[in-house]
Amino acid sequence: MLDKTLLALNEVMKDEYRMAVVKHGGTFSSAHEGYAVILEELEEAQGDLKTLDFLTDGLWACVKRDEYMDDDYLKRFSLRAIHAAGELIQVAAMVEKFRHSQNVWVEIEKEDAR
Repeated sequence: MLDKTLLALNEVMKDEYRMAVVKHGGTFSSAHEGYAVILEELEEAQGDLKTLDFLTDGLWACVKRDEYMDDDYLKRFSLRAIHAAGELIQVAAMVEKFRHSQNVWVEIEKEDAR
């Protein structure tokens, strides 16, 4: 993937992270909560990937028959891939939130130990 594309996706992830912080707060209340949120986002992405597998099978069936694929089908395929990418960006944003939360938890533990 192009470095320029990765940089743009990283900016989208940061925006997603910022929106999540505004909506749900800056840290997870526990590691268990953070894990559960990450898992939920990942399961949503996996659902999209399963749909993409199904769409790929349909495309392959058409290719093997030397037929053209319906344009609406290809549009749905493309949009589902974009949706899956969005779900994976949400996973990355929640991992960043977990990372930030963990740093906060460590600082709290240090203060409590003093």
